[in-house]
Amino acid sequence: MTETGTASAKGNVLILTVGTGTIDDLEASLFQPLEKSLRDGQWSEAVLLPSKLTNDNARQFSERVQGRTTPIRIEPLPEAGQEEDPDACFGHFDHVLTRLREQGYKPESITPDFTRGTKAMSAALVLAAIRHGIPRLRYIGSTERDHRGTVIPGTEKIRDVMTLHATIRRRLDDAKQLICNGAFAAVVQLLPDLGGTQMASLVPKEFHDEISRLRRLAEFWSAWDRFDYKTAARCAGALHENDKNALKDELDILQSLAKGPKQERHADMARWLRAIANDLWRDGYRHIHRQRFEDALLRGYRVLELIGQARLFDHGHDSDRIDPDDLKVEEFRQDQRKNNKPDFGRRKQDGREVLTAAKELTARFLQHLGDPLAKDLLDFDKGGKHSLKVKDRNNSILTHGFSVVDIDESSLNKLYNRIRSLLDKDCPDGTRGVPTKRFGIVPD
Repeated sequence: MTETGTASAKGNVLILTVGTGTIDDLEASLFQPLEKSLRDGQWSEAVLLPSKLTNDNARQFSERVQGRTTPIRIEPLPEAGQEEDPDACFGHFDHVLTRLREQGYKPESITPDFTRGTKAMSAALVLAAIRHGIPRLRYIGSTERDHRGTVIPGTEKIRDVMTLHATIRRRLDDAKQLICNGAFAAVVQLLPDLGGTQMASLVPKEFHDEISRLRRLAEFWSAWDRFDYKTAARCAGALHENDKNALKDELDILQSLAKGPKQERHADMARWLRAIANDLWRDGYRHIHRQRFEDALLRGYRVLELIGQARLFDHGHDSDRIDPDDLKVEEFRQDQRKNNKPDFGRRKQDGREVLTAAKELTARFLQHLGDPLAKDLLDFDKGGKHSLKVKDRNNSILTHGFSVVDIDESSLNKLYNRIRSLLDKDCPDGTRGVPTKRFGIVPD
């Protein structure tokens, strides 16, 4: 269903397994059926897959049709006896198909005919074709048989065998597993985009709804996973109704996250930042279980920063644009100067200078304002000598350091439990957000 490589398509190719046929009647039992398959379709080339035993049959057939418009090449099994070894057959056929793909043939342009050859060869060619996403196989058979149960020569009919039912069902299973494991972007790559007429015509209609459903779920969770709440809310509108109903609690939380207030509305900003902090804590916790320790540490640092910023909004101050003329601000700056402590940062806004405060300075200013949680924020990293601290993120290769931080899952879990306790003290009513086990689910 997908195309790989950068080479352009070269047309269509027919692949034929070559068996022994009936020794006393190769013409009717082998050559005529092979030729019948070759005549049915327009081929850029044909590839014969004989065993060592039937290589002469393949050469005879190639000479028989020599001079026609379809070039033929022969790719025999490398070793004698491999025609009865399914694994050896698969390895060889898989290699042949790989080279055809590298040459520019699309999966839908390759037609394997598994009629002739041993059962092991037929099974192996079918498996190799499925592995390469080839949607259509060919088999030549007949319901008319003689007293021995052998097909009566000349009565054969070409039948198409569609692999898409098996491959799509497997891809749908894989897509659900990927969503549950947070690999949302991979789902969009795995499942075909049915927006194109050609692809939609290749995929059986019975799968269209489920493919569309899983792609929409993946796009929805992917946007939320990267904190693009507005896009996630738009994607939520395109979800199937059953999924909307199953995810009602999640969608309610998302709506509150997506509706970011104006920055001047301090009380609304405080509530919104608490919702963001809880969502970010959950995201960091998921990163721990995905073994993405550096990312989890960075998120833990940001959660503490968000707690401070939210509480500063409670006091009527915005850490991104603090008013330098505010009396409390001036008092704090004087105390900082007396104690040789750092001052606020400065930046211009609308032609006027405003002040900015990073994480630690925000906590110190909160302490000056008499905030009851200021000491917890300032003392958060005053743990044991060997305990993990959020400030260790400064040494991460993702920030200012030159190597990864010495982290393990146990130490991060302990750190995140402490952050959770601080979140609960900051917001005792609880703005918990989507539970970790609910994020990225595929509703039944």
